[in-house]
Amino acid sequence: MEKLPVEVHTLVAKQVTSRNDLASLRGVSKHWRDVTSPVLFETLVIETNEWRMGKLDWRPYDSLKETTFECLHLVRHFKIHAVFHSRLEDRCPHGVFPGGKYEWEEDGVDALRIEMLPLLAQLKPRALRSFRWDLGCCMPKEILGVDGHLQREQPEIESLSLNTGAPTDRNFVFKDGDYTIPPPAPLMLDGFRRLRSFSWTGARLASELESLRVFLAANRSILETLELDFIDRNSVNHACQTRLASDDPRVFTTHVLPLSPDPSINSFPALTTLSLSAVCLPLNLDATVLAFDFGRLRALKIHRCKDTHLLLRAIVHAAQSLKLESLDLMMEDFATKQDWGGSGLTAFLQSFNSLQQLYLSITPSGEITTEQYFESILCHASTMKRLVYHEMAFYHPESEYPTQDKNLTLATLDLGYGSTGAMHRFMQQSGLESLGCCDSLSQLRQILESCTSTQSLKLLHIRRSKYGFEPLLRDDMIQWTVKGVVEPVGPENHSAQAIANFELFDFVRWAFGSRGLSKLRILAFGDFSYDGRFGDKRLLFCRQRIGSPHGFRLASRENVISLGGIDEPFDFLCACPNDPLYPK
Repeated sequence: MEKLPVEVHTLVAKQVTSRNDLASLRGVSKHWRDVTSPVLFETLVIETNEWRMGKLDWRPYDSLKETTFECLHLVRHFKIHAVFHSRLEDRCPHGVFPGGKYEWEEDGVDALRIEMLPLLAQLKPRALRSFRWDLGCCMPKEILGVDGHLQREQPEIESLSLNTGAPTDRNFVFKDGDYTIPPPAPLMLDGFRRLRSFSWTGARLASELESLRVFLAANRSILETLELDFIDRNSVNHACQTRLASDDPRVFTTHVLPLSPDPSINSFPALTTLSLSAVCLPLNLDATVLAFDFGRLRALKIHRCKDTHLLLRAIVHAAQSLKLESLDLMMEDFATKQDWGGSGLTAFLQSFNSLQQLYLSITPSGEITTEQYFESILCHASTMKRLVYHEMAFYHPESEYPTQDKNLTLATLDLGYGSTGAMHRFMQQSGLESLGCCDSLSQLRQILESCTSTQSLKLLHIRRSKYGFEPLLRDDMIQWTVKGVVEPVGPENHSAQAIANFELFDFVRWAFGSRGLSKLRILAFGDFSYDGRFGDKRLLFCRQRIGSPHGFRLASRENVISLGGIDEPFDFLCACPNDPLYPK
């Protein structure tokens, strides 16, 4: 082994997926230390508590028995992250105004700056290739402001991802004896000239949008991935109106996105991945379609954008030869019952046949049925590997007029088409490996049972919202444990909760049983969005042939990752989240 070239040893080290195993290999000898250190420290992920942003968590690196600063010169990819579980408003760590009383948050922007700058200073100049700020709060100006550290010391960054938070007017600082709203520190993006991938969640202020416009104009010819999530399109429009003094509520897309006045010139000639969320699409959609060159895109994501159906129709009318491999749509248009846009979606899906993954969440109004949607999805049966299909409905159990409630949630589908339905034919004709749906358990089992001989499912996600999950796991007669599953005694004469638990148990036992889904490895039930925000409303099951009387057991996130064989399983489970990242 020692006689092999160093390059071979490096390839071996890169195949080790466990950080603990890689750290152990690093301690074998000086040679293996030199080989594994660049692999171990190539990506640095720092976690911080969502309630104490200024306290960085170094625990994952404590086991290396040396100061992390000694190896920071090896870092090429940097990420700082905080979960979005309970602190969903006022995440910017300035002073806050809770309960009618001003308080100063000592663990705020200054603490975050003090922790971050010495760390960034240890990185090798011009060596960083990606930087991700995933805290949901503003960035200290010393990092990405005027003459910020990143532009000055790391101009070779090729991938930049920012999450700077939701619109709020409740962040305060103490100045001159009083609490005031702090002026925004503008982010400066014009120092980067090699960016291939750019993502920004939370851009909303006029200064931020101006900086975004300048950046896109300078980098549009080389950008391969562009992801923009404005969270609340109304606040963005207001910011743009202030800057541009315009009465057009959608003018920001015309001024922020550098679309060429000549429709024959592509504004983003290298773009292959486009993601737009909470965007009011421009009025001149035909020009937008030509400028973006949707025929070149391989991945398209559109979430909660007004008039999405009009954009889809414009793409179809442009007669571009689409080669999309990934499509992720969340449509919530309720313009009119007669022209909601379902026909635009079905026509779009029928205009090409290359999708490998489709994530679809819609709010139908009756114009197009579920069966018709699956007829259009059938066009991609030969290539599709991953499918998520959700239908949304208004939830208001006590209201005589449920559509007046603005609380959208998942609708449990009852397809009722048996072996002749489009979903059944899709399952028979496709080589689907991952399926996410919100069907009733009985209907889903009926469809899957009719094609068990041809199915290839490895991952099945039965999605339930927080409302649909309530009847489960509330009865002591059903015991779900981390070591196994105790069989229910039966639903007779028991509560509604026990009946719901028994139905789920019976479905899981069938799915992993000898007459079920032979290739199934993971069955997920509930809501897995946002890294476990709804941790009490989800269950994971994995196959276990030895030591379990039913052939399965409850699983953890680590169990699922260690199983392997499924690409990015939790990205799939998080697709099409029912709740927004920042609730309004």
